Amino acid sequence: MAVRIDPQAIIQTVDISQDDLKFKTPCSLCISGSSMSGKTEFMIKLITHRKELFDTEFDEIFYCTPETTSFRYSPVFERLQEVCPNIQLINGVPDIQKLNLTLDTRPKILFCDDLQEELLQSETMLTLMTGHIHHFQISLCFSLQNFYSHSRFGRTIFRQIKYRVIFYNRLDMTEIRGISSQICQPPKFLIESFEFLFSTFDDPAYILIDGFSQSPLRQLFVRTHIFPGENPIFFFPK
Repeated sequence: MAVRIDPQAIIQTVDISQDDLKFKTPCSLCISGSSMSGKTEFMIKLITHRKELFDTEFDEIFYCTPETTSFRYSPVFERLQEVCPNIQLINGVPDIQKLNLTLDTRPKILFCDDLQEELLQSETMLTLMTGHIHHFQISLCFSLQNFYSHSRFGRTIFRQIKYRVIFYNRLDMTEIRGISSQICQPPKFLIESFEFLFSTFDDPAYILIDGFSQSPLRQLFVRTHIFPGENPIFFFPK
């Protein structure tokens, strides 16, 4: 059942089912923020709490990193193996066909970290985002530094994203202001939300935008503090 709010009340409490807060799979999730903003730690927490955050259990889980780091020891992947022993490491943009991800419809998920340029230039990723995700139950989570990066397939790929996570960057509000003007009025909505988080909490400020068309949280599509043990905070335009 859809959750309703009173748009006249500045602060209010609502009852929300835990199932309503879960990511609806198969899905595409983008994590955007500047270098060292907390994107990788956020992705690690997504993998750690995957059973609580996603509405299905994945049969296969892949963590993809740049090919240039393949020769180095990866403390991040070691941490991931502790919380997800069956996770598989992929160097570079994943090849959907070689990984045999289109042979069945068992739920799988790909986590692509620091692969912005390669991913947005990849025709394979374009095909994944525009068809394979739904046809073969393949979810995708990827990080990038610039949501408005110019690339060969970026615009089409971004249009397919169902969930966006944005990290606060007080030195450059261009991205936040642009996304805010796309999703609602006034355009300062996200900036004001981030300023509240930045001044109230010590943790890196991030906001999740739920773009799932059938979400029961249609009025509460902007939130933060999504992990288990945290009290979620929702924002809505005045």
